[in-house]
Amino acid sequence: MTVSIGFEKKTSNLNSFKKTYSAYFGSVVTFIQRITNDYDAAVDLAQDTFVSMLDKQDTIRNEEAIKSYLYSTARNKALNYLRSLKVREKYVQEEIAEKDNEIYFQQLAIEEDAYRLILKSIQENLNDQCRKVLLHSLKGAKNHEIAELLDISVNTVKYHKKNAYRILKLKLQDVAFLLALSGFLIAMKK
Repeated sequence: MTVSIGFEKKTSNLNSFKKTYSAYFGSVVTFIQRITNDYDAAVDLAQDTFVSMLDKQDTIRNEEAIKSYLYSTARNKALNYLRSLKVREKYVQEEIAEKDNEIYFQQLAIEEDAYRLILKSIQENLNDQCRKVLLHSLKGAKNHEIAELLDISVNTVKYHKKNAYRILKLKLQDVAFLLALSGFLIAMKK
């Protein structure tokens, strides 16, 4: 497309700009869209390109210079836009990682508090034999291993475990509710 467009002196500058805008705006948008894959961004960047051209209109004298200026400016604006997206994406990813880290440590703190409360309840509420059986069980020992360690029968181990769980269930109801509530609140922060 050949359009004889030049920026004459001040009286015709606006008319020249309007002609240039009408002739090239669609092409510049398409050019930018091919780079960014984003139509809305392409329209915005094309408008920025033409605004930049307005500032330089006194130095651009012929159609070839206009085309060269428009497309090189459009390309630079599109590439800068993509760079800013990458920086923004990196920042967002860092924020997400930081929040995940924060949530992870909050969960660890809650689990640690829960574990401490359970151990305290075991110490305060269970008799000696029940406590020993349950602590071995929490460490991963099997019933027959606990029976051998404490020199009691497997059925006695089962009885003490059942009794310990029943007592702890009653004593730790409030703690279980608070743990569930805090877990829910942490999940809501995500």
